[in-house]
Order: sequence, then structure tokens, then C-alpha cells
Amino acid sequence: MHSPLPEPVAYLCSGNGRLRTIAVPIDQSAPACSGMRSARGRDCRPQIANLSPAQPSPQHGQPQRHHAGFTLVELLVVIAIIGTLVGLLLPAVQSARETARLISCKNNLKQISLAVIGYEVARKRFPAAVTGLQNSVPCDSTVSAKRANWIVTVLPFLGEQAIYDSYDLSRSPCDPANKRARSAVIESMLCPTDSFNRQPFMGSSGVESQDYGDDWARGNYGANSSLRYLGNETSNGELSGSSPAGWANPYCRGIMGFNAAVRTTEITDGLTNTALLLELRAGLTSYDGRGVWALGMPGASSLWAHGGIFHDASGPNSPWFSADDIINCSQLREAYGTYELGDICMGCWPGGRIYWQGAAARSMHPGGICVSMADGSVRWITDMIQVLPSDQTNLSVWDRLMLSADGQIISADAL
Repeated sequence: MHSPLPEPVAYLCSGNGRLRTIAVPIDQSAPACSGMRSARGRDCRPQIANLSPAQPSPQHGQPQRHHAGFTLVELLVVIAIIGTLVGLLLPAVQSARETARLISCKNNLKQISLAVIGYEVARKRFPAAVTGLQNSVPCDSTVSAKRANWIVTVLPFLGEQAIYDSYDLSRSPCDPANKRARSAVIESMLCPTDSFNRQPFMGSSGVESQDYGDDWARGNYGANSSLRYLGNETSNGELSGSSPAGWANPYCRGIMGFNAAVRTTEITDGLTNTALLLELRAGLTSYDGRGVWALGMPGASSLWAHGGIFHDASGPNSPWFSADDIINCSQLREAYGTYELGDICMGCWPGGRIYWQGAAARSMHPGGICVSMADGSVRWITDMIQVLPSDQTNLSVWDRLMLSADGQIISADAL
């Protein structure tokens, strides 16, 4: 018989630097054999259990401890911390995104402005904002309707020759022959901040636009036309911005008017001090005709009566509940509420179908709008710019920017 093997020991260094002795268990399943190897060559040495100084024997060390899960209070604290971090980071992310959208909008405006300036260089005059017969509506079948607007005429200079070639210049933009052209989405005409500019204008959905046709693509940039209305002269002698006398008035004239436009040499206030193009907001509904690039109407592709000297649609993002004189306003008021439209800076006044049409400059950027000047530069104009008071002897800063020959200087610190 084999004598029992002595119980092996191991010496481990404890945390205080002293040696401590522990018993090492032997694998009892090892076969009994003489010597260190059996006849079959099997190793018969005692099988020592694998021990590590970091893992003391369960017989002599501390019992192993199992980690418990999170308590409800700990989970609530973690959730609260995450919520706080998201609340802090979300405004920063939104601000960064709006900054990127604003840069893109300015680039669009710059590109379109250079196209308009290129037109002026080639034709020796800026394009007219609206063309046609005085006191006519774009789709009136009884008179010669308004024809192509300024955007249509500059399409070749904007790199959109194919759309221009598909447009029949001898017909109204409302004519079915021009449906393909007017429905074309021009990305450079869209401000990425405006969330309404992907919904086409559908004339058939409006009470006052049944004959306008459907599928009009949107646009967010309009011509600086006149600080007076587009429409009829009044019996008391008030000037219309679209009449020859109104266009000749230095306190009415912008750059691109009705069947008329100026040359660069006629902008006597200076190219850097006169607005060429401004932002527009796309309509809130399918029957809201504001922000439609091929439609030659105030609020659609041009700005009229948008200053403080003559009208209530004054300045950028006017909050006045009756600011824009446009088609289908009664429907909008029924849908949103008269004063509620003013609260979102999209107020309107009924009756802007044939006479006294006007619209203000607007954007969905917080705090202001983008404006391109006649020299092609693009500026950020805040909503806090001086709009009122304004009269012919002392125009507001906003009105001085809009007028091309008022003769009043804009100081460097006024913007």
C-alpha cells in the first residue's frame, strides 16, 4: 500500500507583508501509483488546485461577494442626470443646425443675386418684377394677363435653362402649357429653414384662385419692388407703386417694379445701400399663394408696400394682423384666426386680388431675415431695425434700404 501523501502547503504573501500558510487541496481522483508515473506513463503527482494570491481559498479566505443590481433610487438618479444632459445639449444642437441652415440660405440668396446682376449686365437693366397689363390679375381670361416674372427671366443665368426652355413666354404662368415649368422645384429658391416650402400651391383649393391652376412650386426670395401697393390708383390721388407716376416717385421706387426696372447707374443711393432681394415665407396652406417662385404677385415673388412710410406691412417679420393684402386671406383667417395669424407673423387683409396688393418680407430664421444688396452682398437684418417713424424728410433705416433714389444716407452703425 502506498502511504498517504503529506498535505501540501503553500506560502502566500499577505497584505501586511507577512507569509501565511494555507492548505492546498489535493485532487483525490488522481490514480494511486508508485513513483511519479504509472506504468502507462500517467503523471501520478498530486494534483494541486489552481490558486491565485488574489483569490484566497474559500476555506481560509473571505467569502466571495456578489454585486447587487441597481436600486430604484439609483436608476431614477441616472435617468434624471441623462435628462438634464439632453436638456442642456438639445438647444446647442438645434442652434448648430439653424446656423448651418442660415449659411445655406445666404448662399442661395447670393447665387440668385449674382444671376440677377448677370441679367442686368447682359440686358443693361434689371428684370421687371411683374409684367402684364395694369390692374390685371395673373390668370384673368378677359384681359391680357400678367406674364413672366423676374425669376422666369433670369432662369438661364441661374443655370436653369431647361426650365426656361419649357416655359411659354407668350402665355400666362397659370396656363396649362406652363404647368410643367411652374411645378419645377428649384433648390436654390428654397430656404432650408422654411418648413412649409415643400407643399405646392394649389390654386383650385382657394376661393379666389380657382383659375390659377395647381402644382406651383414654392420659393423663398422676392424682388424689392416698391414701398407702395401693386394695383390701381385711388380717387384721392394716392399713388400706386405699379403706375408710371408711382414708379418715378423716389419715395416709392425700389429696383424691380411693374413692367419697369432700374439700371445700376440709376441706383443713386449706392449699390451697397440698396436692397435687391429679400426673404419671403411660403404659404401656410395649399391655397396660401405666398412664396411661389413663378407667380408674379406680392408675397409670391416680390415685395410691395413693405415699408414704414406708406403701409402697415412694414419691416421684416411684421406682426401686424392685417399686414399682407393677398388672395384667399378670408380662408386663412377662418382657418387660423385673424389675430392668430399676426401672432405667427403671417397676418393678411382680404381684397388683394386686383388692387392694393402688398406683402412684407419674412423668414423663419429666429430674429431676422437675409437680404441681398444690389452689389451682390448678403446681409443679416434683424427684426429690431428701425422701421418707424418714417416720413419723406426723415426716412427710417429700413425704408432707406428699400428705396433706390431717396438721397438719404445710411450710417454705418444703423444696421
